[in-house]
Amino acid sequence: MLVVAGRVSKVDKWAFTRLTNIILEGYFAFSPEFYKDKTGFCMAEVWKEYSKGDSRYAGRDTAIVTVEGITSVLEGPASLVAVGWSNCILNWFSKVKSRFEPEQMQSQQS
Repeated sequence: MLVVAGRVSKVDKWAFTRLTNIILEGYFAFSPEFYKDKTGFCMAEVWKEYSKGDSRYAGRDTAIVTVEGITSVLEGPASLVAVGWSNCILNWFSKVKSRFEPEQMQSQQS
C-alpha cells in the first residue's frame, strides 16, 4: 500500500474499487435468486435495495447479468493485475530517481 504523508494513493483507491466490483457484481451475476434470500445476507440485501431503483436487476435482464459477469470475472482481475504492475513501476521509478538525485545535487554545488 502506498501511503504518502497520511494519504492513500490513487493506485490503492483503484484496487479497492476493483475488489468491490468483483465482490458485489460477482455475487449478483452468480446468485440468480438473491431476491428470494430471507437470511438477511448483506450482499442479497444490497442487490434487493439496488433493484428497487433499477428494475432490470430484479428482472435479471440478460444484458445486465452478462455485463456484470464480464466485469466481475474479466475486468476486475485484469484491473488488479494492472494495479500490481503500477506498484512495481512506481517502486522502480522511485529507486531510479533516488540513485540519480545525489549526483545532480553534487553537480549543482560545483
